[in-house]
Amino acid sequence: MKLKGFLFSMLMLTSFASSMAQKQVNLQISHYNKSTKFNLGDKIVNNYGNEFTISRLDYYLSNFVIYHDGGKEIVIPDSYLLVRKGEDASFNLGSHNLTTIDSISYLVGVDSINNHADPALRPMDHPLGLGAQDMHWGWTGGYRFIAMEGKNGTALNKSYQVHCLWDHITRRGVIKVGDLPSTNEINVPVIADVSKAADNIDMTQSIFEHGDTKEPSTLVKNFAANVFRMAGITSTVDKEFSNIKVYPQPFDDVIFIDGLGNIDSDIQCTIFDASGRQVYASKYTPNGIQPVLNTGNYLIKLDINNKTVFSSSLIRL
Repeated sequence: MKLKGFLFSMLMLTSFASSMAQKQVNLQISHYNKSTKFNLGDKIVNNYGNEFTISRLDYYLSNFVIYHDGGKEIVIPDSYLLVRKGEDASFNLGSHNLTTIDSISYLVGVDSINNHADPALRPMDHPLGLGAQDMHWGWTGGYRFIAMEGKNGTALNKSYQVHCLWDHITRRGVIKVGDLPSTNEINVPVIADVSKAADNIDMTQSIFEHGDTKEPSTLVKNFAANVFRMAGITSTVDKEFSNIKVYPQPFDDVIFIDGLGNIDSDIQCTIFDASGRQVYASKYTPNGIQPVLNTGNYLIKLDINNKTVFSSSLIRL
């Protein structure tokens, strides 16, 4: 019996070691205009119903963090991704000892130290190197974190140009991952929905903003909270509740939910942090919910009759 127990323990240890073996993690970003593949020049409609096109879409994501196996954290050093022309991108996040990925956190833009470093010290083809000079404003201003340009206006007869600059405009976003098939490699398929990039921006008028307020600030917030999601996951998971909206976004104190219609059943609100840990749970009331949370990125999930009808990212100011 002791021998059997010993063999069983060895098998369990071997299985655990195998599951926690080194696995390469690849982030795969595909750009969409709602449900169709995105191309430069496509007509896009934001949440205000404003039409616009995109002729330039270049942006930085950096300082990636992998949360795995129930809250463990892996900080990816020197991780910088420069996406050009809104084209699909694949980024190797390295090989790590993990079993499942809970979520991946990212910074929209470039951290302050490297934002003002000398690009000549980097290899030419590095995202922060001299090969990206069109994204660099010099040591004072640093890099353009997002550069989005195109046509807008009621007949697409106006132009807009939004460039996001300066250290304090950066924001962290989080992509909820969950179970993915893996052997020695985990591919994380992410949708970047460009239609959400201009949410809450009036695209009926000409825009020329290079800075850290107004449209640039909103653009960064959208890239942190609304643009990215796992492939196969939509904000609403039930067509009956497709008009649900959680606001304000970002929030400071109280969260409200709109678009619920005449629902008689209780609505259960659950909030998770970037590591996938539940940090709040309560029934929704007409006065909203008031979770006590630290500044950061979260995921909110709404359940009715034990069925998830909505999930979306949240940002706490």
